[in-house]
Formats: sequence, C-alpha cells, structure tokens
Amino acid sequence: MRSGLPEAHYLAGLHDVIIVRMGVLSYLDFDLQIDDLGDGSYRAYVLASPAGQAEAFFNLPFSDLEIENFFLRIGRPRRGIRRINSAEMNEARKFGSKLHEAVFQDSVQACLLRSIDFAQHSGQGIRLRLRLPPSLIELPWEYLYDPAQDRFLVHSTSTPVVRYLDLPQVVKPLAAALPLKVLVMIAAPHDYQPLDVEAEWQKIKTAVATLEDRGLVQLTRLPPPQQKGATLAALQRQLRSDTFQVFHFIGHGGFDEQTQDGVLLFEMEDERSRLVSGNYLGTLLHDHPSLRLAILNACEGARTTQSDPFAGVAQQLVRQGIPAVIAMQNEITDDAAIQLAHEFYDALSAGYPVDARRFKNEIASLQAELAIDDGLLWRNR
Repeated sequence: MRSGLPEAHYLAGLHDVIIVRMGVLSYLDFDLQIDDLGDGSYRAYVLASPAGQAEAFFNLPFSDLEIENFFLRIGRPRRGIRRINSAEMNEARKFGSKLHEAVFQDSVQACLLRSIDFAQHSGQGIRLRLRLPPSLIELPWEYLYDPAQDRFLVHSTSTPVVRYLDLPQVVKPLAAALPLKVLVMIAAPHDYQPLDVEAEWQKIKTAVATLEDRGLVQLTRLPPPQQKGATLAALQRQLRSDTFQVFHFIGHGGFDEQTQDGVLLFEMEDERSRLVSGNYLGTLLHDHPSLRLAILNACEGARTTQSDPFAGVAQQLVRQGIPAVIAMQNEITDDAAIQLAHEFYDALSAGYPVDARRFKNEIASLQAELAIDDGLLWRNR
C-alpha cells in the first residue's frame, strides 16, 4: 500500500494551530461557492470578499478521461529531479490555466483581482476558500494557475487555497505552550508488507533535530523503540498519560471499496492487523481536546467518493472535531521529505496557521524542482 515516506499532501479542517504568533501575515477571506446545476454546468458565486459579491457560469474544460490522464501523468510517484520547465510542470500549468479561466470569468475574476489589490494595500493576504459540490471535490484545485500573474495561486503565502467542509461545529484556535508535543505512532502489522519503520523514525528525528535542540518540538514514539504494540489500547493509554498537540501516524492505510470508507491498519496484541476506520479513530481522538493536528503518513488517507465527501480517514477526523488533518499519498525523495517535515514543524512552532504556514514557499520550490503533486487543502467551517 505504501513504501518510503509519502508526500505531505492533504490538509483537512484547516484552522489556525497557534503556538506563538509573531509577525505572521493576516488574511482576508475570499469565499467562493461552486454549485452543480445538474446539467453539466456550474455556477461560481462569490459569497463574500473585500470586493463584494459576484457570479459566473461555466462548464468544466476537461472530460473525465482528460482528468484521469492528467492524474496519471502528474500524480504518479517520482524519484528523479525535474527541472522547473519540465514537461510535467508545463502540463500542470496548462491544466491549472484552463481551470482558472473557466471558473474565474468576468465579474468573478474582477472581484478576485480587486480583493487581492485591497489586501496588498492593507498589508494582508487573500485566503481563497472553496466550497465545492461532491462532483468537483477530486479535481486538483491546488493547481489553479493565473496566467496573468504567471504563477500557481498556492505558490504564494499571500494567496493560499483552502477547501471548506461545511460542519456544524466551529473549532476555535487553541494557544499552546512550547514545546509542541508530537505523538508519533508507528504500526507495522506482520500480515502486511513490512515497513522500514526505523528509517522512517530517523527521518522524522532528523527533520526536527534542530527544533528539539531548541526546545520547540518534543517527539514521543508509540510503541517505544524495539517494542511492539501499536494497538488502540496503547494509543488510549498514551493519550491519557500526557498532553499532545500533534498525532503523527506512520503505517499502512487503504480504502474499503465495499464499505466506501477509508481505514488505517493498527496492530492487535498478536501483531496482526486491525482495520480502524476514520470515524472510530476520530471518536477516540475527539476526547483529547489539546490535539490540534493529525498527520496520516499512509496511502489513501485522503480518498473520498463523490457521494460522500467524508468517506476518507482525513475527512472523518475533521467531522469528529480534529481541527486540522494532513494525509499522505505519494512518494517523494528522502531529502525532500526531511526538508518538508522540518519546515512544517518549524512553521507550526513559530506560530504560523496551518493554511498559511511559512513552509508553503518550500513546498512550491519542491514541487517545481521535483515535480511533486500539489496538496489538497481542506478547512472546517
């Protein structure tokens, strides 16, 4: 199901994970709702923005086959270095340009440009918040590319793109004292493909070594080195024993086609696998109120269906009240993974909100140089 360290991709329930806020860029929201009109056409409606409201109607500029082929060409794992003008990057620009031009037409585009201009003059950024119908959820919106500005929107910390899930509860930012406590759970059941968990653990340790030395991050491993027992019971005991802000899972994950649910593979006492649904895990983590972020280093943790946007593990954790979730999908090089993890934890410890973290520029650089897939950004309402 997975090998190596997958790419940090999927962000669910993006709320400000605030540790210490010092000079971080603030944002004005550009709320864009897209409605499926049922006849193959869509309405893009700006609910709220610094420049007011606007609407436009559009059709998708791609067929289902073209979208599938795009994922096959751009979405596969990569090990080699890619130049910024590689065929893959040019393909991504072309795809993102067509998507941008379809959605941001006429008054909607004018509204966005006026909003960006207003934000810039006030020393702020614009956060593009997308409310999407189920039929458009799996489109790679993070590839939105503005030809006029010649850049992907997500490549600038001044224009983060966030996918919104409408949920009844509102999660408030929670201030937390340093160090940022991270619980790293490593599950390697014997009846599944072996994982080089020691190598993965060392990657994380390497990524945050300087942060640990500075007292900004504290890692706890479950189970401890040279021990077994990545069970639900062990997780519950560990959560009761200390206060954590981050839960980082390393292991196998999957998507049950029969139940249409995402699952993670924990261990049983005999070290065989136990399938744990996102709903079950979310219920357990819900009772740990200091937890602000979950990182799922497992395949298909972010996969959904068009009929149920909450089918993936990440989405289920958001539904159960976890403020932010990152789910992993594809492989990247070890060096890139270490750099990405370091920048992520460094940004959190510096007080950056998850959807505008300082390592956003680092992701952009890695994407350009390594031809990595863009991430999927979600936020709880």
